[in-house]
Amino acid sequence: MKLSFKSFSLLSFGLLLAACTDNEGLPFDEEQNNSAKEVLNWGVHILSHGTSPSINSDGTDKEDQVDNIVLAGSAANNYTPGAGSATFGIPRFSGKKNFFFAANLNAADQTTVGVSGSETAFNQVILNTTDYLRQPIGNKAATTPIPMTATLRDIEVDAAGNFQQRNAAGTLVPASQVNFTRAFAKVELEMKNPGNFAVEKVVLCNVPKQFALAAPIQNYSGTAPQDYMSEVELYSDPTSTGTLSAAGGTETKTFYVPELTVAAPSFHEQGSRGMMYVAVYHKITGETGTFITAYRIGDPTLSSPNYGKVLRNHVYKLKVQGSAAKRTANPASPTTPVTYFAN
Repeated sequence: MKLSFKSFSLLSFGLLLAACTDNEGLPFDEEQNNSAKEVLNWGVHILSHGTSPSINSDGTDKEDQVDNIVLAGSAANNYTPGAGSATFGIPRFSGKKNFFFAANLNAADQTTVGVSGSETAFNQVILNTTDYLRQPIGNKAATTPIPMTATLRDIEVDAAGNFQQRNAAGTLVPASQVNFTRAFAKVELEMKNPGNFAVEKVVLCNVPKQFALAAPIQNYSGTAPQDYMSEVELYSDPTSTGTLSAAGGTETKTFYVPELTVAAPSFHEQGSRGMMYVAVYHKITGETGTFITAYRIGDPTLSSPNYGKVLRNHVYKLKVQGSAAKRTANPASPTTPVTYFAN
């Protein structure tokens, strides 16, 4: 089961001294720095976890929290964590320029983005997943701000120093906002024991070790184990006394993961194809041994261009439980389970 949505919120910020790129992704001409500069206050849309635009107002999940902002190609900016405005410096330029933004990065990654002044360089920024993973699948606090990105294209500066862009009709209008997007997907997981599949543990598998700021890493390798994190335990009940050991028991978990796009995704086959999935280790009433039932995370719609993908800023709702449709390495040895994919 899957549900996805996008929502945005408003953050105003002014521009004062930073670098930008032209619409071919080339650095601006440094000789233009002596031109007169004007400051334009921009409104910036920030990802919101709800249906109403917001900025730094989500007191529960902190999905709209912004602690820092960096503009690609800019080594410095003026932004107070949690504030509704920021200041960057843009030397006057001619023609059109593209601007690339990131939010909620650590100091080292801010530096990397700060020197990535061209579009090509920004597209090549690769970050380590573990630096940003919240609990329960990472070591960061559950309210750690989530990485975000934004792009503003074809910006022009008029004779008065006003930053402008063209609307759908081709008319120059003030460049008044930037739409930030959460770089991670959100997974809402429901784990259940309907009555005959007592759960021993639930694990998350195939979380990529790296993710890109600009766009998904295409054809993420599913053959090299080092490309993925070790499986992450979401539920454990070694003594069979937990919530999911009893009939009707239910538990929920919410977590955030980076994008994952593999070369040949496939649902309804007995192999992961490198796709991200949740595995349930469970009993089957009346049978001996432990069995594994797995559920893929991703878009299951075969006709969709996003088939099999886990994409940023999407919400995936997944229900998992044990299954009688078991697989074992050897029918005569049911204590050696093989993962059965239920979707």
